[in-house]
Amino acid sequence: MKRLLLTGLMGLVAAGVPAATAPSYINYGNVIFPPVIDATNFVNFGTFSFFTTSPFDFSNVRNYTNYNVMTDIGSGFRFDTAPSTVGSRYMAANFYNATLAGNPSTNARIHCDTLLSVTATNIVNRGVLSVGEHGLISLTGKNVDVGRGVFQVGTFTDRTNVLPEAIFDAAWNFGTTDRLVPDVNVSLPFPTTPNYSLTSFFPGVPYVNIPRTVLALFDLTGTNLTSKEFVRTVGTNRSVQIVFLVNPNPNITTEIRSAPNPDVPYGLGTAFIRWSAVGINALGLVVTNDLYLSDSFGLDGTNGYITNYPYSSQPPQSVPIPPATSQPDNFKVTRTPPLPFLGGVLGTNFTSHPHDFWTTNAQPTRVNATYSAYDVRIATTTTDPTQITNLRAGPGRIEMKATGKLDLNLTRIDGLNYLSLSATNHFAGASNASISATYCDIALASTNGSLNTSGLLKSTLPRFSGTIDCFSVKWTDTVIFGGGTNPVSFHVLYVDSNLR
Repeated sequence: MKRLLLTGLMGLVAAGVPAATAPSYINYGNVIFPPVIDATNFVNFGTFSFFTTSPFDFSNVRNYTNYNVMTDIGSGFRFDTAPSTVGSRYMAANFYNATLAGNPSTNARIHCDTLLSVTATNIVNRGVLSVGEHGLISLTGKNVDVGRGVFQVGTFTDRTNVLPEAIFDAAWNFGTTDRLVPDVNVSLPFPTTPNYSLTSFFPGVPYVNIPRTVLALFDLTGTNLTSKEFVRTVGTNRSVQIVFLVNPNPNITTEIRSAPNPDVPYGLGTAFIRWSAVGINALGLVVTNDLYLSDSFGLDGTNGYITNYPYSSQPPQSVPIPPATSQPDNFKVTRTPPLPFLGGVLGTNFTSHPHDFWTTNAQPTRVNATYSAYDVRIATTTTDPTQITNLRAGPGRIEMKATGKLDLNLTRIDGLNYLSLSATNHFAGASNASISATYCDIALASTNGSLNTSGLLKSTLPRFSGTIDCFSVKWTDTVIFGGGTNPVSFHVLYVDSNLR
């Protein structure tokens, strides 16, 4: 069994003579280095906060009691009875995480990034047990009483190529087109892209090429389509940037901005879209969900892809599973506002322009344009929802198993990906509980002739899900303005969002 030692903390032991198990280890202070704990009883009144590279182990502890804060920002904690030398682990007698107040932020709290495992005959949680978004909370005992307790598994953060954070590539491509007619394709009430091709990803099957696709932003109600225009002119230099956005959900607000090019004041800027919705989480707190899309295609001189993995890769729960997917590097999807977004301008409402706004040609004509296309899935889990078979062994999960009695009355659980509840003998109920998780396995039994599951699960999740399809196109044409005929850079972003 791996040990983390702090020389001098517990004193010196004569060579060849093992230290005896102490009756109790009681902490009133601030422990910042992993100590060696070999005691029958563990009690924490102070703070117990450090970093480990493997789950912190206790030796021979039968009873655990926490009245304050315990944190391991590394691998986590194992609360069971483990021998100090050799032998098998077995259940501790008691685990008790106390409550200090009604506010979850001041309750007795145990937090770690990866693993919080409790194996004890009697488990009581009146405070907060929490892990990071790639962590696991595991409670296994005879009697599990978590009434009034709080459980939290992370929150979504910004995506990286190996941590999708509930954002998954669906289709992508760079290309050229000679079928764009600005008078037709860039006009209200139905802006429509020309035909373009996509490489689509369906988990479990090879990539599929879709050679003829059109993104048509039909707005039959007159309320779903928003459009903004950004015209930047300096002397005989001009750029025109237009964003079309479809958002059919009235409970989600949107905002379109463009951040100017810091090096070319008359050049095309970076386009941004923000989706925002308010909800209430399992802890009863009002939360605002924001989602940001940025498109720098108008500024980019070259095209490139970002390689992403469609699964979280934080061990020990899971590893990346090929195939990887691709994301055009001009597009970014985040949950925190990109810094240029804060300095972006709102633009003006787009109105269809006369023919001479686009070109000096006498008639509407096709232009030679380049495009970047990207479809993305927004999920409520950090694991791809089209591949749910690995959820039971994946990251971001909570597992509770009671062979005697399970009490969830007034419990608050804010799960991320997966929740497993098992009471093989008796389930005492979940009266006034608030329990939220995307996917669940629930196996409950009762010894009193009735089984009451009222209030067990919330019916909604305060998280975005759905799809966002994007087509970004740019070209240059000559236009009469400023007393002469001058080249103008055009960039149009089409976005069809179906979020809930």
